[in-house]
Amino acid sequence: NQGRRACPPPQNQGRRACPPPQNQGRRDCPGSGKIIVGRNEAENKRLMGLAGRKDTFLKLRDFTGPITVARNNGAQANLLTIAARLTARYSNAKDQDQVWVDYWSKDAQEKKSILVQPADEQLVGQMRI
Repeated sequence: NQGRRACPPPQNQGRRACPPPQNQGRRDCPGSGKIIVGRNEAENKRLMGLAGRKDTFLKLRDFTGPITVARNNGAQANLLTIAARLTARYSNAKDQDQVWVDYWSKDAQEKKSILVQPADEQLVGQMRI
């Protein structure tokens, strides 16, 4: 029960960009960043405990859905947008035109928000291996 992994190989290299999942849900790895989407309440709680101080949490504002953790190693400028779109995709808001996704770090005093369109099949397909 390892969830879906999505790690496109880095440019000019034949190996994967992220390690195998360890029961933490879907994993999408654009560039050298990682996106982990919890698949159920237990995984959401586990992700909250496993995330580092520099990781970003994402959660839908007005709909039920997963907790997502995004870890950006500096190579992917739009990692937050991709993570927010995937969060919306795997939620009860997947059929909405646009949804608000809140995001914050462990040390943040306040949440920020981003308005996104849920990920479509094309984006999900690009993230899969």
